[in-house]
Amino acid sequence: MQQFSITPHTQTQIQRFLDERGLSLQEAMDGEDTNRELAAILHAGLPAMVRKFYSLAKMETLFAEKKDVLYQSLNQRLQQAAEKARKKG
Repeated sequence: MQQFSITPHTQTQIQRFLDERGLSLQEAMDGEDTNRELAAILHAGLPAMVRKFYSLAKMETLFAEKKDVLYQSLNQRLQQAAEKARKKG
């Protein structure tokens, strides 16, 4: 996960997903169904070649097994992106 950036489009999709459900990132990752949906959003945002080798099922399993570590990484990256966007105006 650390090797790939989260594109602005994917960031927007994640934020929209959270806003529509009235959830925080932590709450979404704690829920079984919402965790899988987040995995699907991020999987869709990966480069095509990576998606070929790293299936959605693998991504869902990773999200279920490593949700605490992934939460920290995703939260940090989303906050950094939001801060960068604020600075640009």
